[in-house]
Amino acid sequence: MSEHDSILINTSKRIIKIENALSSFLLTGTDKIRNGYGNGDCVLIDFNNRLFAVSDATERHPSASRQILGRLRKHLSENDVIPDNINEWQNIINSLFSLQEYHFKATFSCVAFNRSEEGLYAYIMHGGDSQIMVIDCIDREIRYSTKPDMNFAGRSTELNDVTSIRINSQRDRILLATDGFNDVMNLIRTGENGTIPDILLSSDVHDIAESIYNIMTETDRRNRSMHEYDDIAVIVIDPGTLYNGHTRSILMGGTMPNDEVLFNATISSRSNSTWISDTDWQLYESMFNNLGITV
Repeated sequence: MSEHDSILINTSKRIIKIENALSSFLLTGTDKIRNGYGNGDCVLIDFNNRLFAVSDATERHPSASRQILGRLRKHLSENDVIPDNINEWQNIINSLFSLQEYHFKATFSCVAFNRSEEGLYAYIMHGGDSQIMVIDCIDREIRYSTKPDMNFAGRSTELNDVTSIRINSQRDRILLATDGFNDVMNLIRTGENGTIPDILLSSDVHDIAESIYNIMTETDRRNRSMHEYDDIAVIVIDPGTLYNGHTRSILMGGTMPNDEVLFNATISSRSNSTWISDTDWQLYESMFNNLGITV
């Protein structure tokens, strides 16, 4: 495995990336920071099982998103066989939904990849108002997009929105995002006429998360205020270039108010852009855990 295949985490910005394959970020909303809330958004990046998911929980129980994704991560780590069809995946997710307590409402948007003789397939499983898009970067079209529904974990016992899509490895890009991404779209569409902002189409996939992060956190010097936005969790994937040798799993987010206080007090320096490679994660595991990052 070359250094270009390394999984890199920037703790000061909560960004994850692999060159030419993936980028992801988690951002706490401006109002949540001002009022001392946790971050209810959470991402799961599980290379061993070729599964990627986002979840969004309420201000009252921000850890609900981490509970549903953590339960999925634990289930997969304890079972050696990776499901190879959409029905098996749906059965797993439904069993996890049934365990989510009523008070802990959370969205659930997940993509699992399977390569067979017929090609590369994305199994898409969705509930709530987060979203998944399959984007054709050549034709600049959205091939598939989930729609908001009321099937939240903690409210529903099973998912209704489950589908399988064949992926064109040379053209397709996958976006998973919580509803805070609407605030992103309002900013990065500025001056553009297309439905899909250029930053999602033409940028190298590993640069997208940091580029959007920088746009969202840029200070408006004239007004001396920051752009207003909700919690945001995003994963962008070029599935045809994901490195098959990775076995890492990363859970990030679903943090409580005290976690956010620690993050803002000690880590989130805009001048600190150190990237930590997966070969060194064991040296930073305690710090990761304190910031809601489990590797």
